Amino acid sequence: MLAGQGAIRTAFPLALVVALAACTAGPSMSPTSSSSPSPDAGGDDCAGRAVPSFVAESGFSGANALGHVIRIVCDFDTNPAGVRDRAPGTPGREAVATYLGDVLAGYGWRVSRQDFSGLEYLDLDKGSVASFIDAESCSTADRERLRSLTFSNVVAERGTGRDLWVLMAHYEAKAEASSDPDPANRTRPVPGANDGASGVAVWLEAARLLSERSTATLRILLVDGEDGFEDCHPLAGSLFHAVMMGGPERSRIRGVYLLDMVGDPQPGFCYGHNAPGLRDAVAGSAAALGVTALAEAPDCRVVDDHTAFTDLGVPALDLIDFRGGRYPPYWHTLQDVPSTLSAEMLADVGRVMMRTLERLTAS
Repeated sequence: MLAGQGAIRTAFPLALVVALAACTAGPSMSPTSSSSPSPDAGGDDCAGRAVPSFVAESGFSGANALGHVIRIVCDFDTNPAGVRDRAPGTPGREAVATYLGDVLAGYGWRVSRQDFSGLEYLDLDKGSVASFIDAESCSTADRERLRSLTFSNVVAERGTGRDLWVLMAHYEAKAEASSDPDPANRTRPVPGANDGASGVAVWLEAARLLSERSTATLRILLVDGEDGFEDCHPLAGSLFHAVMMGGPERSRIRGVYLLDMVGDPQPGFCYGHNAPGLRDAVAGSAAALGVTALAEAPDCRVVDDHTAFTDLGVPALDLIDFRGGRYPPYWHTLQDVPSTLSAEMLADVGRVMMRTLERLTAS
């Protein structure tokens, strides 16, 4: 590891500079009510959308979460209503990282950035992920490009307790739509509404509601570089964060909760985990709230951002749409757009996770 690299640094102002500062906007423009093409429009899904507004509801708002998905996927700044390219190292990725930090700081969280290079990633002890990389094609040219690539995790905390709960999702999106049915689309960036933005959006809305915990510290970890399985950097952000934490800090972690692809209206959820107690806590909350998609989700084996933590013996759970080893049909295509998602499902996942955390951190 290069000396002096990879440290977490403060990078965001404590005042939220975007329009959702304290969620005190007037009547909400529901994200689902904006003019939006059908999913068949693929990369044009952002066209005609208005910038979402947010409301200060007392409970978890699926509309707010969907609004965050739209703000992550759609570029309202430099390419009005176009889909961002938010692959690692791109201006779009950096714009989203800034947005996430501003939102979290505006909700009163302590926000920092963890920046690192591809060279530092290459130097990591990757545990079980190393064998997966070896099984993939990773040319000399790809490795040379990776050396100078930059990554950035967004980290936010509340609370001062010794017990640490990590709430994780990845916010970047795949550089190329390699699974798109139209070969002409396979070099275009994936919108990544479900694959990345949905889990991030749930944690952003939860951050609005989660109160200071005197007995625990909550860490929202939004990682970069997860979708790099064809680019020699799979799970880059989570691997770097887990390894750089070191043993003493990792020993504080009571659980890692990862959300990945959680916004489909008819999901095939499953649980990847190394700690049955984490699964039971979520499934129990889901059963109490009547959220069948989570209450009855089976276990599964999957390599994802939780893997870096499970390799190190840290209790971790991955809630992912991967039942039966199948991803949603629009996975890694131009159809992974906001209009494919359900505000109701985002709300269901959010309510379940809120109840789970409230029960765990109260004990």
